[in-house]
Amino acid sequence: MKTADDAARKKYSVPAVERVFDMLEFLVSTGAACNITDISRHLNIPKSSVFGILYTLRQRGYIEKLPDERYGLTLKLFGLGASMVATLDVRQQVAPVLRKLAAETNITTHLAVLANDEAVYIDRVEGAGSIRLTAYVGCRRPLHSTGIGKALLAWLPESEIDRIIASRGLTAFMPRTISSPAALKAELAQVRSNGYGVSMEENEPGVCGIGAPIFDHTGQVAAAVNLAGTVLQIKKKDIPFLGACVARAAAEMSERLGYSAPRP
Repeated sequence: MKTADDAARKKYSVPAVERVFDMLEFLVSTGAACNITDISRHLNIPKSSVFGILYTLRQRGYIEKLPDERYGLTLKLFGLGASMVATLDVRQQVAPVLRKLAAETNITTHLAVLANDEAVYIDRVEGAGSIRLTAYVGCRRPLHSTGIGKALLAWLPESEIDRIIASRGLTAFMPRTISSPAALKAELAQVRSNGYGVSMEENEPGVCGIGAPIFDHTGQVAAAVNLAGTVLQIKKKDIPFLGACVARAAAEMSERLGYSAPRP
């Protein structure tokens, strides 16, 4: 008896995409490199189609061709899975501190990671009575114009910062947005000195953010946490106090990830 799921799969599935995943799953389950004939016979796919899919996967770095004309998986799939596990682990470990920060300040908090040269929100807790913002879990924010982005950016090697600037540019979203590499680097030096980054209407009108870095057990920045609210919630005079709150929360989150701060 056919189900609604069966009907939907028949209507919406893309055969070429299904073949790609069939091939990847076959190579994973086999645990060894295979030639085109073996893959074609096992999956009942024409050799020409197998070759085309393998070529594309090879171009994307998921497959490697061995000298004996067999094809095997690279570690790229493992890397994607490991990154996902790490992201989930960060979110679970620091969630209690994220909730506590929102409760203590009555301001919305976010957790973000660096992905594709952007800050990507992976968790969010709304402060009691706070005004709802446009940010949501999964949304992306620029690095140079947000407090949480500056926190993710500031501790990167200078060569990596230069690469991101060259790749993404420094779009001036607002009159206050930093749009020159020299000014941004000076700002990032201040972020490292203070322990937190600030954005006062640099990305959106009427919106302010304060972000601090979260370090993992290796001493690398794994994520960042922020307070984000309107200019009525985050006033300029309150930034030192709120910045200290965010920095303390980030330090507690870092400890939960195994980070041991260097002694003075």
